[in-house]
Parts: sequence; structure tokens; C-alpha cells
Amino acid sequence: MQRNCLRMLAIVGLVLSSIIYNYAAASPFKAGKESVKEWIKQYGFLTFETKTFLDQRDKKGAVEAMLGYIKERKDRSDESNLAYADTLFLMAEFNEDRFFARYLYQKAKEIYAEYPDQSLRVADSYEGLIWTYDYLEADRLKVIELLEKSVEIRKKAPYSPQYSASLRILAWFNELESNIDIAGELYNLALEKDLANLGFNDIRTILAFENYALFYIDYEDFLQAEAVLKEKKKLHESITNQDLYNLGRTESMLGWVTMRLGKESEAENYYLEALKNTNISLTGDPKETHYYSITALFDLVYFYTETKRPERAVPYYNRATQLLSYTGEEDIFQFIQEVEPEKMDEEFSGTFPWSNRAHLKGVRTLLTYLDKRR
Repeated sequence: MQRNCLRMLAIVGLVLSSIIYNYAAASPFKAGKESVKEWIKQYGFLTFETKTFLDQRDKKGAVEAMLGYIKERKDRSDESNLAYADTLFLMAEFNEDRFFARYLYQKAKEIYAEYPDQSLRVADSYEGLIWTYDYLEADRLKVIELLEKSVEIRKKAPYSPQYSASLRILAWFNELESNIDIAGELYNLALEKDLANLGFNDIRTILAFENYALFYIDYEDFLQAEAVLKEKKKLHESITNQDLYNLGRTESMLGWVTMRLGKESEAENYYLEALKNTNISLTGDPKETHYYSITALFDLVYFYTETKRPERAVPYYNRATQLLSYTGEEDIFQFIQEVEPEKMDEEFSGTFPWSNRAHLKGVRTLLTYLDKRR
């Protein structure tokens, strides 16, 4: 469950990047004070009170002032109705009372539903409603129902990265309900859509590939994970200006997966290539390491201790120690000796989540070996 939650963080990251990338232009409230001011001017809602809130950088106050002004308008034109719905939606986003926020999202959705060209805002409202429920426990089936409605709407519209993001969130909630096959199909569909429309060079597609492989790793389907990662590696290598850092991450994951499949020789090659490509991406030299090479160094410490060749792990351990000393982090090895394995995931969730515990095991094994050698 811990790794599943870590992967959820990655999914949320993809969702947020899609929202920021696609929604900021359409929703000036996401973009800053000047955009808010221009949007309000468009509708003629820049009252003195609203302007005061904006000048104070209080977007919530500005929206509340707009809401009050719109409520008082006698004119119920389409423009005014949609502005009212937008304001209700924004009020829901700002509101900390989830029950009141639910009411606001629902009211906004009802207005959007009156206009065929506002279908994507209906989908946004369904997704906003999710977070007003007990989405991790009692209300998961309700959340799945809302997401399915949103996905159905987005499927009929021209492609947007938000469609893929919604598919991934739906996949994760299906995982929580143990609908693993459905989740796998949804992750795959999201990746296919991103690959076809964004291309492999887009970081969102690269991260989607990694997340899809992690899905199979979490459920110990290492053959499927290997197939996904080999495809990702092939795509990295087919590009003229290669993203060597993410190629290195892919090779690190392949090393982990092939170790699980008992292919030690392949795993060693992948781990060595991962370190080389990580170094080149960061320093321009395959042999010159960087602080962010440490995880690739720990991969090799793990590999050589796991294959009963701890003496070959020593140079990689020494180099990692040296790099950590530059930033005053030598005490990490004391932490590694004391930490419980499950705490390792919490402390290092942002590094290589598929191999955190392996790094812990590798360093502990090597420290025992070094103590005995002394």
C-alpha cells in the first residue's frame, strides 16, 4: 500500500501539470492578479470592492465580491449565467467546508449543463466534486461514478492532457477497489493517448511511461514491467537529442526488474549504463559523478552485495560517501543503519521509489562486510 501511495503522488503530479498546462489560460484565477482583473473587466464586474481585493492580492475576497455583485444583477443573459457558474466553481475551490463546496460545484454544474459548448466545464465540476467526498474510504464507489462521467465527456472532446490525467485518477481509484485489470487498461489507454498526441519528448509522456511500469512493479508483474520499460528505453534511444537522465532512470528500473527475474548479467549492464547516462546528463562525462548520481551508485552497491560480491560495491559506496560529504549529509549512513524499512519509503519517496528498500539493504550489507574486514 505504501508504494501504491507513492505512485499516487506521481499521478497527482501528472494531473497538476496537465491542469496547469491547459487550464491556466482558460481560468485567469490560476494565472495571477492581472489576469483576474482582465477577466473581470470582460464581464464588467470590476467593482470598487473587487478591485480593492485584487490590489491586496486577495483572490478569494475578489471572487466573493464578484459573487455578490452577480447575484444582484437583474440581467440573466447567457454571459452573466456562465460568469455566475464560473464564480460558483471558483468559490468551491477556495472553500474549506467540503459540504458547502459540494453544493457550489453542483450548482455550477447545473448551469454549465444548460450549454452544450460547456461540456468540459461539466467534467471539471464532476472532478471537483470528488474531493468533497471521503474519497479514500467510504465514498470510493461514488468517486468512481463521478470520474466515469467526467471521462466519458472528455473522451468525446478533442484530446487534452487532462483526459489522460482523469483516466489515471480513475485507474488509481479502481486499484483501491481491487479492480486491477481495469486499472491496467486505463493506465495503458492514458499512455497511448499521451504518446499519440504529445509525443515521447514531452515530459508528461515520459513520466506516464514510468508510472505505468511502476504499476506492474507494485503488483510484481515483472515481465509486463520489463516490456513497458524496454519500449520506453527504445523510444529514448530513437531520439536525436536524448534525455539521458530519464534514460538512466529507465535503465535503473530495468536493472531492478531483471534482478527480480533472475537475469543478473542483464541487470548489471543496466545498472552500469544507468550510472553512465546519469553522469553524462549531469556532468557531460560518463565517469564524473554528481550529487544526483547517488541513487545510481546505490543501485550498484545493492547489486554487488546482493550477488555476493561486496568488494566490487566498495568503490561505488566510497564515491557516494564523498558526494554526501560535500553537502554535509554523511549522517545518512547512521540513519540507514537505524531506520525501519517501511520508513525508508517515506523519507526518500522522491528518489527511486522502486528501489529504496533495496538501497537500504545494500548499504547495510556492505557496512557489515566492511566492519568484518576491519
